[in-house]
This record gives sequence, structure tokens and C-alpha cells, in this order.
Amino acid sequence: MQRVFHIFPSLEKTGILLPPPVHTERNCFGGMLMDTFSLILVILSALDWGLVGFLRFDPVAWFFGGQTANLSRVVYAVFGIAGLWCAAFLFRRKKR
Repeated sequence: MQRVFHIFPSLEKTGILLPPPVHTERNCFGGMLMDTFSLILVILSALDWGLVGFLRFDPVAWFFGGQTANLSRVVYAVFGIAGLWCAAFLFRRKKR
């Protein structure tokens, strides 16, 4: 609360009640579980691309029926979304 008043000192004089600070604990679905799941998917995606690059073998395409198969495209899309989720790690504030 002091931090907000330090940034906006005029708020303290007005008597406006501010909501309590938002807790940053990450223990719900949008938190640690989603982070862990996304990291697992990104690791699987990295392994897939490593196999494509080194051995010219695409396990996702092989397992789901080709690169253009609908299920393969869904898996690639999920890998991409997980990558974007993990990219957000770069912009999160660290706990001190």
C-alpha cells in the first residue's frame, strides 16, 4: 500500500480506499501447473525439431500420420502455444 502512495502521493490525501495488493503466488491452474506442462511440451518440441534437423525424422508426423494430418497440426499448434507461454517467462518479475 505504501508503494502506491509513494508513486501517487495525492491518493493518500483523498482518503480513497485501495484494494489490497495482488498476491503473486502461483499455485493454481494458471500458475505452476501450466508452467510445468508448457515446459514439458517445449522440451518435447525441441526433441522433435532436433530429430528433424539431425536425422530427418519427424516423430510427430510419423506418429500422427504425416505433417499435414489434422492431428499433427493440432500437436504442432499446441507446441507453439506452449512456446509462447514459456516466452512469457522472460517478462515475469522475479520474487525477491
